[in-house]
Amino acid sequence: MKSAGFFSPPFYWQRIAAALLAGFLIGAAGTGFFSGRKVEKAEQEKERLLEELKKEQLQVERLTKSLQEKRTRVVTRLTIDLEVGEPFHEGFFRGVITELLGELVGMEVSRVDPRLVYKILDGRVLEVKNELYECSVRWVLISETVEVGVAVNHTADTRSE
Repeated sequence: MKSAGFFSPPFYWQRIAAALLAGFLIGAAGTGFFSGRKVEKAEQEKERLLEELKKEQLQVERLTKSLQEKRTRVVTRLTIDLEVGEPFHEGFFRGVITELLGELVGMEVSRVDPRLVYKILDGRVLEVKNELYECSVRWVLISETVEVGVAVNHTADTRSE
């Protein structure tokens, strides 16, 4: 009596070919899924870097324009010495302070008022994930590089920017 099983001669090669084809298709689908995630992350990183490049190009353009107009001393850099109780939020605070003081880059050094820099930051309350933090300016130094020492501490104050 002849038994028809998986390895029976009439359909042996067809079944092996079907199993290999199914394995290939499942593997290709899995590879597409996992490589898609990597491509998406790479695209996000690319967009972030392009945005950063635009900021830097704008800053270079402003500096070049300022230097061409007058050959006086101008602010070329902004340096922030940040003291943060929670280092996890340091990047956020640095970004906010850079955004607040970013207009100083390209200005004449003689036109930058240290009291204005102090008043812009001192006492400012920032909200991060429903928690409030208060900026306290420690020192301000004005030259071609505007240097600011800022301490950011958790506060229970109810006002925020």
